[in-house]
Amino acid sequence: MRLLRTYPLLLFCIVLSAVNVQASDSTAAAYVTIEGVEEGLPVFVDRHFTGVTPLFRHPVAIGRHEIIVRSPWWPAWNVPDFASTIDAVAGETLIVHPRFVEPLYIESTPYGAEVFLDDDKAGVTPLMIRRTAGSDTLLRILKPGYETYESQLSAHSGPIVSVILQAREDWIRAEISKKRQRQSRLTRNRRLLAGAMVLGLASGLTTVHYRDQGNEAYDRYLHTANPNAMKRHFEDARHYDRLAGLSYAVFEVAFLLGGYFFLGSREP
Repeated sequence: MRLLRTYPLLLFCIVLSAVNVQASDSTAAAYVTIEGVEEGLPVFVDRHFTGVTPLFRHPVAIGRHEIIVRSPWWPAWNVPDFASTIDAVAGETLIVHPRFVEPLYIESTPYGAEVFLDDDKAGVTPLMIRRTAGSDTLLRILKPGYETYESQLSAHSGPIVSVILQAREDWIRAEISKKRQRQSRLTRNRRLLAGAMVLGLASGLTTVHYRDQGNEAYDRYLHTANPNAMKRHFEDARHYDRLAGLSYAVFEVAFLLGGYFFLGSREP
């Protein structure tokens, strides 16, 4: 009879202990929720497989844990898995939104164009950058004289963006005009170069001729005894000497002009 009287009390104590243990377990655990990515990605907690995304309120022990979510592009080496470290606090639910980083190669024809991602300059083409995989990003490629290229990058854009920029009509006309002016200037300088070369050759030959004439007149001056003839030969020698000096000066000017026109006749 005494046992029967104590049985309800014993049963009550057992139930109360179970409730206390359950309450203690619920307050001694934390939870992790992983969402915001496509379904079916493997999830690892402290290097142990835990489940697949989406993962809701998975219990973890109190303390620091490493969360790894396998990349959707696995086993591609260029898109690493998402990895993060969390500090679990009793009774809290930590919500993790994995973000994957993928490489993006941008090239343009012609190259050297400026690249903007969401209005932030990223560099000039050709360009290799990294962006958040699957995110929507506004891509703009600008180059003077060409139409601005705009595109909305999404998860299905791929890792390579190759763009052929279209030249503007007014820029094409301006470039044609510049090319014609440059070609006309080159043609003119080449003609002037040829003229300077001819002038230099002629003045050089003339200098040699007048020098020889002056030397001959001076020799006649030295070998004659007639005073009138000596005076005449001496004047002739001085005259040819002045002409030789003048023609030599023309030769030097032609040489300088030839060098100037030669530099101006070369393609830039």
